[in-house]
Amino acid sequence: MVEMMSDKFTESMKAHIRFIYTSFDRILLRGYLPNLFVEGSIINLLRNLGFSKHTNGVLKTLTDQLNSHIKKAADNLGVEVHWWSSAESAKYRSNIDFVEERYSKELQELSVKSKVICIIKSLENVRTFANKEIKTKSGKVFTKMYPCNKFVSQYYIYIYDQDLGLC
Repeated sequence: MVEMMSDKFTESMKAHIRFIYTSFDRILLRGYLPNLFVEGSIINLLRNLGFSKHTNGVLKTLTDQLNSHIKKAADNLGVEVHWWSSAESAKYRSNIDFVEERYSKELQELSVKSKVICIIKSLENVRTFANKEIKTKSGKVFTKMYPCNKFVSQYYIYIYDQDLGLC
């Protein structure tokens, strides 16, 4: 289904792009297609996922589902979800430096061509969205989505790829 959606997106945007991405990352959405990371697009995504409202409770539900999915995937793959603390930030220049040092033995002993090595979870201050209830002068209440910066959990999944190496 994701591939089909990707094909539809690529087909509809082919006049505007000269490349193909097989997956969309938050950096791509913010850096190259900024009009997708707006309130209306988030609300459309929520509607497509079956939510009729865009409350903070709905966003919390999606966050909980993501956290649960990451934990299950890590358990199924037999990899660790490592919490990135301020101690690691002080010691390592980047997450990949940590992965190379901490998992060097596993990287050298790989018996498969491609493998998930670890998942790093960190708390970062990023641009995201929240909702608030607004009351009009007539007394009608509606939910308004607005952009904001706040601390959220970010996941970084490090894989060893046969062709690309550690990614």
